[in-house]
Amino acid sequence: SYAASCKRFCKMAVAGEDACSTCKYITDHSGYHKACRFFMTAFLDSNTDCYHKPLNTCSDENFMDATCSFVGYEVVKKANENVQACSDVHAGQHGASYESTCEQYVKLAAEGADVCETCKYVIDKSGFHKACRFFMTAFLDPQNKGCYHKTLNTDSCPDEAFMDPNCGFVGYGLAE
Repeated sequence: SYAASCKRFCKMAVAGEDACSTCKYITDHSGYHKACRFFMTAFLDSNTDCYHKPLNTCSDENFMDATCSFVGYEVVKKANENVQACSDVHAGQHGASYESTCEQYVKLAAEGADVCETCKYVIDKSGFHKACRFFMTAFLDPQNKGCYHKTLNTDSCPDEAFMDPNCGFVGYGLAE
């Protein structure tokens, strides 16, 4: 029975978690990846024939997407290590922090996402573009002692260590 998976993944979907970002870290062995994709998408979509139907009664083409395939165990391991570094760096901080932003971008880095392609769509008016660049590069570079596993805006890590003037925000007209 997939009752527990249904509850778990439906709650995540209702809370606003992205199905692709979530499910690509769920193993594709044993049916959990498929259950994740199904319960976070087609099962909750009243515009499909899968709406509130059992998993095995719905065609995979209604909810499986190659771009959201399982990333593999090595990537999951690296992503988990990177996320732990985010947690360690932000431990004890109170109030607003970049911890969730750190987690988002270090996972993408573990997957091998291109830094420029990823960050050029992140606005540069709020610090998130800078955070994208930092967490995908200098934060993860053990050769860069001033930035490695440090918080964003650390004095020992100047913007020049990770910002690329040739890869800025593309602008509002192109980001949509």
